[in-house]
Amino acid sequence: MPRPQQFACLLCVCAALWLPLTALALEASSDDSDRAGEDWGSGLRDGLRQLSEGLSRTGDQLSENLSAAGNRLAENLGESLDRTAGNLRAILDGSGSGLVAALGRLNAGGSELLQRLSGRFVEDVPGSTHFEMAVPHQGLGRRVVVIRPEHDTPGDAPVLLLLHYANGNPAHMANLTRVGRLAAQHGLWVLLPEAVNGQWREDPNGLDGIDDVGFLDAVVSTALRDFPLDPARVHVAGMSKGAFMATRLACQGQTRIAGMGLVAGSLRRQQALQCPNEAPRRVMAIHGTDDRIVPYDGRFGLFSAARNFAHWEQGNACVPDAASEESLPIRRDDGTRVRLLRNTECAEDGAVALATVEGGGHTWPGSDPIGGALLGNVSANIDATEALWTFLDGQP
Repeated sequence: MPRPQQFACLLCVCAALWLPLTALALEASSDDSDRAGEDWGSGLRDGLRQLSEGLSRTGDQLSENLSAAGNRLAENLGESLDRTAGNLRAILDGSGSGLVAALGRLNAGGSELLQRLSGRFVEDVPGSTHFEMAVPHQGLGRRVVVIRPEHDTPGDAPVLLLLHYANGNPAHMANLTRVGRLAAQHGLWVLLPEAVNGQWREDPNGLDGIDDVGFLDAVVSTALRDFPLDPARVHVAGMSKGAFMATRLACQGQTRIAGMGLVAGSLRRQQALQCPNEAPRRVMAIHGTDDRIVPYDGRFGLFSAARNFAHWEQGNACVPDAASEESLPIRRDDGTRVRLLRNTECAEDGAVALATVEGGGHTWPGSDPIGGALLGNVSANIDATEALWTFLDGQP
């Protein structure tokens, strides 16, 4: 439709044409009446002709202006629609990829939350990574967490089979000990199997039918078959019930165990009778004097820490009275002191050590406190994870 400005211009044109006609009429009124009619009629015709021509020109100009304005409007509208469509596509595309990414993050976060709530989340240490595998045994596919170096290392890697405490699980043990440090710093692979219902069948006289010795043998053999691992450097360690299970595996299993680490654990008298000590191995125990669960001085059916040390000295054919003892530096005044007793004058590949944590409880030294007063002090004056590996791997 015409714009208001164009109507105004048309009226101005009409007015401009009409004023001369009015002037002619006034001028004609003063002349001779005979000529006035003729002149007036002639002027009227001329004026009407000019008016018609002016209106025609104005209409043509108006039509051209309207056509040009319509074309520009159509072009601008088309460009705007194209830009809007492009922007909408970009927004939808961006939103789609963003939505996918957001859903991925949400799914990962939800999975991590569920694992944390269930106590199955493994905190990766920089330089290490982990995965899970199922090892079939007795008709069950039993869970094993594997922690390995983030990058491949040259040659076959050493192995540490790490066994959790009663009612624990692989994630608990991995996070408590921060064992991923060993994978990152020393290139070893850590195997963390899970006990049925959180309980290892570590008693050699147990009769419930669950064969944990056979299961752990299967874990090691599966790992040696599938991964680049050194069968001559397979070690086992555990805490509490995990320590008793480590001893049973070393005594009764088919796996050649090169070294054994025991934290807050000891040796059952019945197990000592079923431990042939066919090959020397490195054995280190770490035991708190204030341990109320597995007493440092032993109890009926359990060896004391000193007797356990003597048992493995004999089994490794160590030179009697060759053991030496030292006090470790105090890192923190937390009410604990550490005495380290060692005998390395033993058969080839054999050695024995006992770290006595004075004032220490039923805990993993060097870890974060768990269990409160019931389990006792966690010593910061020895890092059990580092100390065990240093000794088991034969480092000075």
